Amino acid sequence: MREATNIACTAEPAGNLERAQLLDVLLWASDLHKSLRRGPRVRARIPILVRCDAPEAPWEEKSETHMLSAHGFSFLCWHELSKDQVLTCVRLDTGRRQKVRVAWVRAKEPGQSEAGLEFLALDDFWGFEAGAGVAAFPSISFVKPIAGS
Repeated sequence: MREATNIACTAEPAGNLERAQLLDVLLWASDLHKSLRRGPRVRARIPILVRCDAPEAPWEEKSETHMLSAHGFSFLCWHELSKDQVLTCVRLDTGRRQKVRVAWVRAKEPGQSEAGLEFLALDDFWGFEAGAGVAAFPSISFVKPIAGS
């Protein structure tokens, strides 16, 4: 993307066809970049407590992660969630807590939804820096990272 931009912005003007082709390359690269993940995901079941501290309707729910990455996780929830809602996640195995934002929500069975939560601060909540596997989660079995993630 950077090189295509450099070529398109050179002092020597290219012909209209070349400029159109460069813009096409930039648009395709931009679309591709949107679909890339920031890091790998792994399947892991870690017990968590998710809490909503909204004064009008506070709630908390015990659950477990389904997929996780250094940037967040997905889980199933029986409470109503909305995109960009800010919640608190507590790891029940370590007591660590972190503010999270609801990145996406999908309806599952009636009254239940699957949600992706994104950490508001990156502080190695899962222990990935410790080895991201058996060393960090000795009681949890992992499966291979998902292809293309």
